[in-house]
Amino acid sequence: MDQLPILSGSLNWETNVQPFQINGEDVTPLLNMFRYDNQNKASVTYELGSNYITLSGSIGVPDDIDDGEVTVTITMDDGEAVSDANTLGSSNRGPNSFEMMVQGVDEMTITIDVGDELSSVILWDFIVTEKK
Repeated sequence: MDQLPILSGSLNWETNVQPFQINGEDVTPLLNMFRYDNQNKASVTYELGSNYITLSGSIGVPDDIDDGEVTVTITMDDGEAVSDANTLGSSNRGPNSFEMMVQGVDEMTITIDVGDELSSVILWDFIVTEKK
């Protein structure tokens, strides 16, 4: 993800990843991670240029956060949400893993919305599979 061209916004993917806990279980990302600790909303739009087949990754709320709700939405070219089932909080911390088709998609936007409360979410091992 850190190699994709960004059209707008920013998410700083870390490749020197650190383990964390979700529901008391240790999670160690293998590729990359992004931790959002803030209020309000953040988004980034990537240029895929119809060069990829799938997007996969995991999303979760770390154990060091007590309250709050986080929604992670992934939208494609036309702005229609293809993944908005990632509403997480103290009652559903995840981790939620997914894989979705992005074949023929030129632009993809990831939006993180934590509402008005201070909350946190971690996205990790996000990868797009390139066409062969």
